[in-house]
Amino acid sequence: MNAKPIHYHGDSFKQLSQFPEKKLEKFALSLSYLQYGMEPVLKTKAMKGLGHGVLELTQNGKPAYRCIYVVADDAIHVLHAFVKTSDATDSKHEKTIKTRYKQI
Repeated sequence: MNAKPIHYHGDSFKQLSQFPEKKLEKFALSLSYLQYGMEPVLKTKAMKGLGHGVLELTQNGKPAYRCIYVVADDAIHVLHAFVKTSDATDSKHEKTIKTRYKQI
């Protein structure tokens, strides 16, 4: 099986690469698994209302880490990565995700 390419949109790669090393390793491994059609090691959750098929890789804690992606056109599109400190997703992050989703 060929690996699906990963496309990073906007500053998502930069944001993801700024996660602490231990957190980054789990996100990188999860994205790698997704490339080969396997289940990621991190928990995933649908991001309803932000675009068809948009999912988030989650690593909870204080703070919590998120990587938002969608599988489309036989590729993995990383739309956004961020750190959050509250239970809700900030509207500025939702706006970024929606905008980048529309560009696919």
